[in-house]
Amino acid sequence: MKKLLLALTVVSAAIAVPASAGTLEGEVRFGGVANKQTNSTEYRVQYNDALYNGLVQYGLELQTVQPKNEGPVGTLFSGKLGTALPGVFGLSSAAFAEVGQSLNKKVSPTVGGNFEFWGAGVNAAYPLGDALTLKAGYRHRESFNGNRMKEDRLHSGVEWNITEKTAIGATYYRTTGSLRTDEVGVGITHSF
Repeated sequence: MKKLLLALTVVSAAIAVPASAGTLEGEVRFGGVANKQTNSTEYRVQYNDALYNGLVQYGLELQTVQPKNEGPVGTLFSGKLGTALPGVFGLSSAAFAEVGQSLNKKVSPTVGGNFEFWGAGVNAAYPLGDALTLKAGYRHRESFNGNRMKEDRLHSGVEWNITEKTAIGATYYRTTGSLRTDEVGVGITHSF
């Protein structure tokens, strides 16, 4: 599995870097917002690109999370592959699958440590004029051995195009399963 992840990473990077035609996203997420307190901070960077007029979409994602803003930082790295779905009344959507690696300090026999995971999801976007876009989506992630990670996440948010190639946004995330969080993310996206 580790060789598959490495191969996926190398192939994606080899295609993405020279082309530089995709999008780069950066986001900071604050957890625990339902309790009106921040109990974790997450940083996420993602590169996305498409081939064949969006028929094939791919991306790489790196996430780091520090629970309760102290102690060891957990890291997730994943590669994504998907496709655009047919648009309906201006609504665009895409489905994706992903594989990834968790690189975490082992806390106990069942908590932490390195493991591989898979995921699948769908994202949708609806433009409100030229500058504003509503976004929503669902993602399921699960470790291959079934007991390290099993989570479902819904998200919705808004993105504002501040230039032709740059947008800023805010997103609300609700995750259930082995990880239960309510997070608010603020981010920036730049297209090349």
